[in-house]
Amino acid sequence: FYRTGPVARETSETHMGKIRKRQAGGNTDKRKTAGTGQSRQTLAEDKLPDTTAHLEDLVAARTVALAEKEQYYRSVLHDLHEDILIIGPDYRITDVNHAALVTTGHKRQDVIGRHCYEISHGYDSPCDEHGQACPLKKVFTTGRPANFRHKHTRADNGAVDVDILLSPLKDQAGSVTHVIKAVRDVTDLVQAQTALQKSEEKFRLLYERSPLGYQSLDEDGYFVEVNQTWLDLLGYSRDEVIGNWFGNFIAPECIENFRRNFSCFKEAGEVSGIEFQMVRKDGSHVLVAIDGRIGYQEDGSFRQTHCVLHDITERRKAEEKLHQYERIVSSATDMLALVDQRYVYLAANAAYLRAFAKTSNEVIGRTVAEVFGEEFFSTVIRPKAERCLAGENIRYQAWYDFPAAGRQYMDAAYTPYLGPDSEVRGFVVVSHDITERKRAEEALRQSESRFRTLA
Repeated sequence: FYRTGPVARETSETHMGKIRKRQAGGNTDKRKTAGTGQSRQTLAEDKLPDTTAHLEDLVAARTVALAEKEQYYRSVLHDLHEDILIIGPDYRITDVNHAALVTTGHKRQDVIGRHCYEISHGYDSPCDEHGQACPLKKVFTTGRPANFRHKHTRADNGAVDVDILLSPLKDQAGSVTHVIKAVRDVTDLVQAQTALQKSEEKFRLLYERSPLGYQSLDEDGYFVEVNQTWLDLLGYSRDEVIGNWFGNFIAPECIENFRRNFSCFKEAGEVSGIEFQMVRKDGSHVLVAIDGRIGYQEDGSFRQTHCVLHDITERRKAEEKLHQYERIVSSATDMLALVDQRYVYLAANAAYLRAFAKTSNEVIGRTVAEVFGEEFFSTVIRPKAERCLAGENIRYQAWYDFPAAGRQYMDAAYTPYLGPDSEVRGFVVVSHDITERKRAEEALRQSESRFRTLA
């Protein structure tokens, strides 16, 4: 795997020199033959050296091309970050790249010809004689690649975890002549996985002692353990739960959803906010949201789930009531808005947006002055809004010019908006279009005025 550029160029120049000499000689021979008037047989015999020389030139050119391609592949392998070793059936290393030499701390001449178990493990005999499986032997026997995790010895004699890929090299008859061993250091990854496993242990203990409901399922979804909070929430005894399938404790319409989500849970390793209607022992239902993670064995295989249950029954009822209010507000014909102390819009219903021919994004987060214009805001809205922010309920009537709705006479009400601490955080705007009533009143006044004039 050492670079052979100069050698390859020398080989190339040598072959090309031979080709040029042969071409020159061939041209001379052709002129001589043409001038002598020899017979056709003589001409053919004279051309034979040229043909032979041409074939030799083709072989030489092909040799050059192969040498250049070999140089390219050697350069690529030399620069790979993974350790690459070529190993024969007698476990002896026949080639190695630069990365492997750096890892092992050996020079190339100290590696080539030595056994792989000497370099990788410091053994004086094959790995299987030291109680370790030897996948290399299996690759030579089966001819199939192998991928596994192993421990190797570094140059400083420290142990490292490595992922190894063994790929067979075969001859034309299909027999394995060598095996390519690609080695990647995964020590950091293994350490991270170990830390994660310890974290999961702490996670499990936290859940066991949590005031929230805790449950653990096996790989098929059967209960391994639950905590007392879980039992109190659903009204079962521990013996009625452990060993039973989770699907037996949820509403029938949720079972298919559980099957699907549990499969995804096992693949992803964690889950958050999955909701189920669970059935209490008395037959009543409780809506729960489940968060959890998978616990693994030391070999990485599935061990059990660790999940907590949040009773969200009351929260869902409150959310549904809130959604009802939102639908009512959204469908109201009055213009409704919520403005904070800085006169920035926090919310506005559809009627409010339609009047300005704007989208929610064009209003929410903008100031009242930006929407109405600075002059109208300063002279009409702000004086009344300041009184409202001081805790006063304000109601007034005025003409408004809306970009989409046009000129309208509005009955506007400002109500203080209180935060959880009962402090004023803004004000609620409710505006009702009374243009028709205003115009009717003006028409009536004009009619009465004309009547008095006639009288």
